[in-house]
Amino acid sequence: MAKTMALSQDQIASLVISALTVGERRSSVVYLDDQSLSAGAELKIDGQNVDVPWRAVLAFVDLQPEMNWGHDCRYVLVSLETGELKVINAHLPPFLLGVADTLRVIWQGDTVPEWTLVC
Repeated sequence: MAKTMALSQDQIASLVISALTVGERRSSVVYLDDQSLSAGAELKIDGQNVDVPWRAVLAFVDLQPEMNWGHDCRYVLVSLETGELKVINAHLPPFLLGVADTLRVIWQGDTVPEWTLVC
């Protein structure tokens, strides 16, 4: 049986960022959770249960970082084997109750001020 290669952190970041529109890239902040999720895991995002269909990592896209919560944001599950994306639109961030040690900024749009970053 062939061993499955996992995507690198750079490949994952590139996939998530390339899924944004040009305008979203300029004005958003993207966070990546370095912790991997198992296939079949269940997440609670914005009050909805979300099933993780494959081994994945979770990215969070703050589409309006200068606004208070809630506002439009996006969660993106990225398959570690195939790079497939599962997008979940939401209004609340993953860090209302504190910032996980595994969450880091992987993209800051050129119009986004430093004070808006969480981490």
